[in-house]
Amino acid sequence: MPSVLFKEEQYFNRIFMWLIIGLGMIPMICIQGWAVYKQLILGEPWGNNQMSDTGLLIVTLLIFMLLAGLIMLLLYGSLETEVTKWGVRYRFTPFIPSWREILKQDITEYNIKKYTIFRGYGVRWSLDGVKTLNVRGTQGIEFHYEKKKKLLIGTQQPQEFINALNKMMNPDSD
Repeated sequence: MPSVLFKEEQYFNRIFMWLIIGLGMIPMICIQGWAVYKQLILGEPWGNNQMSDTGLLIVTLLIFMLLAGLIMLLLYGSLETEVTKWGVRYRFTPFIPSWREILKQDITEYNIKKYTIFRGYGVRWSLDGVKTLNVRGTQGIEFHYEKKKKLLIGTQQPQEFINALNKMMNPDSD
């Protein structure tokens, strides 16, 4: 049996996500740009409670750094999942940069779970204690493992993922 039974890499590459973020960034950039132009170039106070020029520059820099960080997250963030003969490995860069592993002997249950888009993207914890890792879609594999922990990993290939898990758990049943 090969050591890697299933591998999936997912990225934040949804058009609607870029549209929402882009449409949200445009007003922020315009308002902040207008504030800097009006106060620093024209020398007119901006707003009712004027900020110092230094404060305005610092706030502007922080806003642009936040926006650049969000863009970098969307460009380079990824969810990687592997099923090996020893267990399930995953990492979710940049939030979980190193591989985490659930050993097969610790897995008590797993199944395909369908959910709504409202579960969200990124790393989430639900009220019932399920940690969710998701970058797109509405399907995942929910794992129950050691000491009643639950993890839901989003996937675009739920059946292939389940087939690999079944093969990992029962290697002799080909």
